[in-house]
Amino acid sequence: MMTTLTKPTEEEARRFTRAVDGGRAFVGTVMSPSAGSSAARLLSLGMVQQFLEDRTIEDFRAAGLRLNIHYADFGFLAQWFDEVIGDAELAGAISELHATGEAFGMLVPRVKELLQERIDQCEEVLEPVAEAATT
Repeated sequence: MMTTLTKPTEEEARRFTRAVDGGRAFVGTVMSPSAGSSAARLLSLGMVQQFLEDRTIEDFRAAGLRLNIHYADFGFLAQWFDEVIGDAELAGAISELHATGEAFGMLVPRVKELLQERIDQCEEVLEPVAEAATT
């Protein structure tokens, strides 16, 4: 991964990992060959990370037309992280990847890596705070 995100402060970590209300959700799309498309309302960084699925050509060969695709427009996702979640750095990193023009399936593992990096950083920052509160 080219980008390394700056470790957030405790306040930023809380803001970045919070769940927003449904009216501010990011809307992804589940595309199903048999059932069509449906909206997925994603309320947090963690939900976006879990929603995106890194699929390979082998996955499609094995599942045939039964495999759903979980799609998120990375341009809009970057905007959501900036404007709703308040993580301009993560938004910028996703925007940079999106600007390469690579196919969605090629970008998914790289975006998921960024999301996981941010989640891990936030957990690292918030874990000592949680431990201190219980002692």
